[in-house]
Amino acid sequence: MTRWSRPKSETPSARHTFARDAYAIRYGNIRNIVHALDNDQFDFLCASAARINCESIAEYLTELVRDAYEESKGQNDE
Repeated sequence: MTRWSRPKSETPSARHTFARDAYAIRYGNIRNIVHALDNDQFDFLCASAARINCESIAEYLTELVRDAYEESKGQNDE
């Protein structure tokens, strides 16, 4: 094992499989999100992503989830 590799149980794939199975939730894809938005909502999404220099909608959604997670951790600490 190199210093950059992780044990198999700690790989993102293994964690994601566990979470998907534990919560019985499907991944879906970005296309599903985009198609569910009306034009104004899609424009808002793209403008919001561009405002924080994201190169993709996936990157922007990742940042939203990370921010929400950190915010929820802060609320739980109070």
